[in-house]
Amino acid sequence: MLLAMQLYLYLVSLILEHTSVFYCNFYLHNLLMINIFTHQGDIRAVPECINSNGSDNTEVKPEIPERYKKIERFAARRLIVQDIEALDLLDAVEEKA
Repeated sequence: MLLAMQLYLYLVSLILEHTSVFYCNFYLHNLLMINIFTHQGDIRAVPECINSNGSDNTEVKPEIPERYKKIERFAARRLIVQDIEALDLLDAVEEKA
């Protein structure tokens, strides 16, 4: 259970359709949510940190690497996959229709 929880805390998704599901899980488990997306779905320059009660979190200072800032999410996804592949950590990429 501890391992599963640790993995869950570092869950990253570049699929905006799942946002409401992730929000519900963060809210139910009283976790911090870090939003890296703009309303248009692009990557932000500065992420926003939100507590489970909806208030801004000013204690955590996450950063987005320069390489990914202010770019369209599909371009960011390609760069992230390339970076993970370069580290020989990529298992598979599943393209959804």
